[in-house]
Amino acid sequence: MNAGIMRRALRVVALALLLGGLVTAVVPAGAAGKWTGTLVVWDFPRPEAAAEWELAAFKKFEESHPGVKIEYTKLSWAGGGEKLDVAVAAGDPPDICGSGLRLPYVLQGALEPIDPYLTAEDLKDFYEGSLNAVTLNGKRWGWPWYNTVYTLYLNVDLFKERGVPLPEDGQWTWREFLYAMQQLTFDRDGDGKIDVYGFGFTIQPTYLQPFGFIYAEGGRILSPDGREFVLDKPEAVAGIKRLYDMVWTYKCALPGAGGMTTVDVHNAFLNSRTIAAFADTTGIISAFATHNQKVEKGEIQGQKINLVTASYPRGSTGLPVAAGPGVGSWAVFKQKDPAKRDVVMELARFLTSGKSQKEVVPLIGTFPSRKSAGNVWAGHPYLERVAPSVEYAVYPPMHPEWAKIDEKIMKELQLAMLGEKTIEAALRDAKRQVERFLRP
Repeated sequence: MNAGIMRRALRVVALALLLGGLVTAVVPAGAAGKWTGTLVVWDFPRPEAAAEWELAAFKKFEESHPGVKIEYTKLSWAGGGEKLDVAVAAGDPPDICGSGLRLPYVLQGALEPIDPYLTAEDLKDFYEGSLNAVTLNGKRWGWPWYNTVYTLYLNVDLFKERGVPLPEDGQWTWREFLYAMQQLTFDRDGDGKIDVYGFGFTIQPTYLQPFGFIYAEGGRILSPDGREFVLDKPEAVAGIKRLYDMVWTYKCALPGAGGMTTVDVHNAFLNSRTIAAFADTTGIISAFATHNQKVEKGEIQGQKINLVTASYPRGSTGLPVAAGPGVGSWAVFKQKDPAKRDVVMELARFLTSGKSQKEVVPLIGTFPSRKSAGNVWAGHPYLERVAPSVEYAVYPPMHPEWAKIDEKIMKELQLAMLGEKTIEAALRDAKRQVERFLRP
């Protein structure tokens, strides 16, 4: 071989080695040798069809990840939380757990943040409220799986009795809502006393149903970083005043809102029928169905309830904003092996993908946390009307002292709704009590 050919051959070999090195350099860590082993997965009970979906999903994940096995444990609602607490305290938690995102675990450093695994597409796909609900200290600690929201329930028969039109497609403005509630407040038997009120609500710790009116005006409880009490800002005060005015100015809300319980409101709607509308989670729809079945069978006295759902009235934001009690998610526990962590996160992504949510969320009876799942309740007589609100749902902030903050705020708002304090005084006192729980 002459010298020229030799030099060209050496250049080709060198170039090949260089390219080989470059290719090796850009391969993501763990991609060349995927982790294999057993993933420990826990979850709390799901409806039967959803539980079957989970088992099928685990099997599908195993098939697409040769060498990975899933060891699944179904927790109980009664003792499952305690079992998870014990496992975390002992340093032996599962690798991933459904409904396993708990604030103490975040504060203890027991969970993995998911931010390094969220793509730009994920950030666009997840509803903002869903991501906010799993965020603390600027990091996200769970993969949102489904959303829960409050909605308005309307007694169709009372609307018909008073000749009040139902909101078209469940959507209405504040003016339309207020007019309807006023028309639905009346003296049925002519004795000079009001028998039926338009709206019923309660102010109680952990029950944020009335806050849909506050959020619709742009009001919030805490600032996004959880460091400031903002319920006294003008937009929040405007929403609180709407609740107050329904009780005291327009007198179209069931009296005693500050002192009633959710049971009182449910009874007023379902049994005594002394209110035409109220707000609660979509999960209680089954309670109405059970009530109607028992009436049909003669097991209880009363009438069947003919109802329809509606969004909270649109406030100054112009959006169908809703309050929500929370977001279901999958939490990944701390991993020592980065390669294993990658696989656990892949499982979490798989379970919470838009395609997966489209399949399983209707089986759970909730709403997707991803836009790509679409309207899973299209055609449903009740839940299709709620779907537009999910995108704008606002959830309780993930704050270390939220339970105490919630209790202080609700106590002061109760006093305002009962007329024992002005709104301004109640918020001033609430702020003073809450600020000591907020970080500097």
